[in-house]
Amino acid sequence: IHLEGLNNVAKNDKLYPEWNDDVRGAMSKQAQRFFDDVLSAKGGTVASLLTSKTVFVNNKLAPLYGAQAASFPTDGTFTGSDKADGTAAGLLSLPAFLATQAKASESSPIYRGIFVREQPLCQHLPSPPANVPMAPDVTPGVSTRERLSQHKAEMSCNVCHVLIDPIGLGFEAYDAIGRYRTTDGGKAVDTTGALSKTDVDGPFNGVVELSAKLATSASVEDCVGKQWFRYSMGRAEGVADTCSVAAMAKTFHDAGADLRQLPMAIVQTPAFLYRRPLAGSTN
Repeated sequence: IHLEGLNNVAKNDKLYPEWNDDVRGAMSKQAQRFFDDVLSAKGGTVASLLTSKTVFVNNKLAPLYGAQAASFPTDGTFTGSDKADGTAAGLLSLPAFLATQAKASESSPIYRGIFVREQPLCQHLPSPPANVPMAPDVTPGVSTRERLSQHKAEMSCNVCHVLIDPIGLGFEAYDAIGRYRTTDGGKAVDTTGALSKTDVDGPFNGVVELSAKLATSASVEDCVGKQWFRYSMGRAEGVADTCSVAAMAKTFHDAGADLRQLPMAIVQTPAFLYRRPLAGSTN
């Protein structure tokens, strides 16, 4: 999920003066606490990964949630609580993820939309055309959604962005550092979006509804298994791995998409247990 790049993420210090190494470090630890909680207390399922409402906050992250840092221990200890106010939706509402998938001065529906297409859905998007125009500058009084409307007018852009933007715009309630917001460019945030070319097509409003749809997707379950296979093996799956991937997917599905079963499922596949002999080798 690309969180290894969090420490190198830069933000506009005039727009986001609170962005610093302490906040980045706290976001990373928060993400780890979240994953640990999913595996140990939420059943470890893909659905819990995407829909858990438990949020871990400490004194460094308190301002992102509208809380006072003084209300939390000064040693950085995290406190977990369930947020049922529509602001928490598992992985896709983690500040570490949202900050990584954003630009220095603004949110990025494009980055976030591409992430959903390529990571939990395993869809391949074509490369952008060579003559992509520069993105409009951030302008007071103009929302990100309004700036992205330019893609509809550019046919060369719209081919891909019709797949990306309707997903990414659903994240607009979160700014460039993952903080929840209700306005952008002085206007009310519009978080309506839609999924297309998936097995859970249809409109949604905000990340909570998007995550709920993805949590019921057979394609997402299949993709999560493939992503673990790729990470474990250090390579993409090939034709020779077809049976191994299918066997792993069946074990994963039969276990109720329990992430804790994936490591064992992977190491039991022929792809993990055997390798082809080197050219000219008799062993």
